[in-house]
Amino acid sequence: MTETQIDILVAVIGLPLFALGFYFWAKAARHMYGLINNFKAGREWGKYLAFSMFMPSFFTDEGNYHRKEMLKYTGFFILFCGTPFIFVGLHKMLFS
Repeated sequence: MTETQIDILVAVIGLPLFALGFYFWAKAARHMYGLINNFKAGREWGKYLAFSMFMPSFFTDEGNYHRKEMLKYTGFFILFCGTPFIFVGLHKMLFS
């Protein structure tokens, strides 16, 4: 495949993946808002620790629901936005 064909293929595949990635980013942001507002009493100081989102003991039941959903959608965001770059990198590495 020529360089132009690769660019077109990346655009055709990559743009929808980016669009889905930003959809998942919006879902993650919505759940992050729910997460921040559902800390257990006496554990609000966990808002200032980045690793607290991995600890269910900081959150109420509703907060844990938002925590799980936020982590899931953040993973989808990273996967969908990173995939086009991985494909381009692999192609350049294998066929250059």
